[in-house]
Order: sequence, then structure tokens, then C-alpha cells
Amino acid sequence: NVIGRDGGYYENSEMYSYFSGTLFQDIAELLYHYDPRKYDSPGDYPRVEEVIGIRNVFDHPRLVRLCMEYAELIRACGRIPSYGNTNALQGYWRPSKRQVVPSHWSLLERLYFRSEQADIRKQAEALLLDLSDGDADRVRRGHWALFNTTSGPAGADREEPQALSSFAGHKGVVVLRSGAGDHARALIVRGGSNLLAQDDQLSLYLYDKGRTVIEDVGYNLAGSHEIG
Repeated sequence: NVIGRDGGYYENSEMYSYFSGTLFQDIAELLYHYDPRKYDSPGDYPRVEEVIGIRNVFDHPRLVRLCMEYAELIRACGRIPSYGNTNALQGYWRPSKRQVVPSHWSLLERLYFRSEQADIRKQAEALLLDLSDGDADRVRRGHWALFNTTSGPAGADREEPQALSSFAGHKGVVVLRSGAGDHARALIVRGGSNLLAQDDQLSLYLYDKGRTVIEDVGYNLAGSHEIG
């Protein structure tokens, strides 16, 4: 219920969007290994598909969207915009390069190795290559990958993030994009729920020439001597 129709977590904090995805995947991991036949009386235990209608929870449509679609929907000039208490990416960032958020990488990697749907694995593979510049093993991290995976995908990545504008109606976020490559720019209008964010509806975020021009400082600084 907390994953909206845009595929993202309902609170205005990208950090919590990815964190909530890892919690859902932890549950999916438990169910992935669950098998009534491991117990002395298997008939006393239900099968996963009998309870939730799908055998492999990693292939649940909402979880798949949260892992794959949402980050690209709100990406601006290669960056993951800072909403609420998510720290902003400081300094110059080449707009044609995708920012890698560790928790987002973890969501994609687990989806790639656990999904049983060929089309989902293919999409996850493409995003892993995009985020790693074609070499997924270069940025793999975390104890789950250490014990549960083989080598990641390798190959050519797409040249740059999407250039089309996007609208996340449930989240209340509009991303207007223009230009291409290192000349890309983006304007974001944020509305929607103000949970874990500054109480300023319709705040603006502007990115140009690889730098942040305007961005929400979030509540990380609220109440400090800089903000008051």
C-alpha cells in the first residue's frame, strides 16, 4: 500500500524510497527460500502462491517498478534529486553520467539475480550496465552479493539518461528536461505529500551545466543555526 502508482514510495524522501525497497526485498528473500517440504509435516504449511498469489515475490509488479522504474522517472541531469532528508549531491556532476545510489544498486542487483522472468532480468541488466558504465562487477557491494551472486553483467551501456520530461502524479513531482549530453538541464517542480520534506509546496529544483542551481535543503538542516 505504500508504493504508489508511479512505482515509488509515498514519502518525499528518495532515501526512504530505496530503503523501503530493501525491506520488501528482504521479505521476498525469505519467501524465496521458503518451502513447506523442508518441514516434517509439509501439509500443515501453505505455499507462497496460495497466500499472495505469486510464487516468486521478486516478480511482483509493484516491487519490480520500485526497483527499476522510479529512479529513472525522477532522474535529472544524471542526478538523483534530493527530496526531504536525502543529502544533495555536491559540486559538478557530468549530466550524461548516471549517479549511483548504493541502495538503488542493491535493489537492481537482487532483482537481476532473483527474478524468474526473462523480460525483467533483461531490463534490470540494462540498468545495471548503465549505472556501472558497462562493468557491473566494478560497483558491486554488500554482503548479499558476496554470498548470493555470480559475476554481474558486462557489455555496452546506453549513452545517457533519458531526455524526455516525466510526470509522477502520485508523488507530485514533475521533471522538465531539455538539451542533451553535457549540455542537458532540468527543472523540477515538487508538490504532493510533504512527509520528510520542507513545508513548501511547489518548490523548484534547477540543474544546469552539471551543477545544482536550486535544490531543497531538506529537514537535515532545519532547526540548525543556519536555518533557524
